[in-house]
Amino acid sequence: MLRTGGAVLVGGLIGAVTVSSTAQEVSAASADLEISDDSVTVRGQEPESLWLDLNVGWAYALPSGETPDTATVELLAAKDGDEPEVVDSESESVSFLEADGDVSFEVDLIDAGVLSVDELLPSEPGDEQSVDIEISVAFEVEDTDGLPVAVDSETETTTVTIKESEYDASEYGDVAGTGGLTVELA
Repeated sequence: MLRTGGAVLVGGLIGAVTVSSTAQEVSAASADLEISDDSVTVRGQEPESLWLDLNVGWAYALPSGETPDTATVELLAAKDGDEPEVVDSESESVSFLEADGDVSFEVDLIDAGVLSVDELLPSEPGDEQSVDIEISVAFEVEDTDGLPVAVDSETETTTVTIKESEYDASEYGDVAGTGGLTVELA
């Protein structure tokens, strides 16, 4: 069983992540990955980071005779249309025919090179910029010969939207005064 929960975070932007699956046989595994879209409105601010915070629970059940050795969970990400790349992974030694565990990922997708700050920024006040991001979770158990004996993966696309506020400060301020000039002679 592969379970995950987490968030995508940029400033005040949050997108939930959920994955669940049940592996019934080595060759039959399935997963669901749901990532909700979200957006944020900014006023002259630039995002410094785009954090993906993800907790993954995994499990497998192998037939007798298998010799599991390593369980690995990989987190992959890409802008929609780009080839997904591994942005983080965790491996642990396993030796039983049935096992489960948990892994946590906290990845800045900008720092990882998935996208840049410029790709998130709207060009003008009132404009919005939307970027689709493909998130994948891959799970694999290898035997002592390095061969896969259990695998599972799922991919979902989420959209991050940033809108530049149309706020016009001149609508909320007022200034006035009276005065005069005086010439002084020596």
